[in-house]
Amino acid sequence: MYEPTTDLEALFRAPQSPIAASEIGSLFRKAREAHADTVRHLIEVGNKLREVRDSIPHGGWLLWVKQHESDLGFGERTARVLMSAALTYRQSTADLSDDEAAKLNRRIWGNERETSLLPRPASLGYFLRFLNWTEQHSLADVIPLVDQDETIRSQLRQRISDTRVWLDGLERHLAA
Repeated sequence: MYEPTTDLEALFRAPQSPIAASEIGSLFRKAREAHADTVRHLIEVGNKLREVRDSIPHGGWLLWVKQHESDLGFGERTARVLMSAALTYRQSTADLSDDEAAKLNRRIWGNERETSLLPRPASLGYFLRFLNWTEQHSLADVIPLVDQDETIRSQLRQRISDTRVWLDGLERHLAA
């Protein structure tokens, strides 16, 4: 049964709790830090997937992902998203604020439109020059140059694979 108090000091004194406010505050700070840790881990996973892909003979990547799907906890689509994130956001994520990390996490998964969170290239000039170059040169012009050296062929295969992941990320952004 509730009994009103006449003790004014007791009315204005902070109530006591068996759980310390510092413990609750510590948990809250850990949760906020977890946003940045999550993004760093996602990008690290993407980088590790790229390393594995690079170490597997051509054509074996999808088979490897399928074979290890239960160990990974995800399939091909998620692997591509994470590799794209690692390539797109390869700049340092060490200084991300909680809000930036949460936004970047949503962007990685395609849940938020592009905003300027991390440093970007000064311009799209190089990319546009490459697109112009490809319009001006046919494959028939390029293939004889590529066929001259196996090292160049190997490097080009890798760069094309990386570019494909990068372009997938760009395409997802443009579709949003």
